[in-house]
Amino acid sequence: MTMQKQVQTAPSKPIPQHVVERMESEWKQMRDSAPPKPAGPR
Repeated sequence: MTMQKQVQTAPSKPIPQHVVERMESEWKQMRDSAPPKPAGPR
């Protein structure tokens, strides 16, 4: 049960707001620094 799978399948139970904010922050940082390499095994 990976984070990606949970997000893609949209679990019935809502994701905590602090988790959503943290993931969005991480995605924003990754996008800003955008290293040319495949995504990690998360």
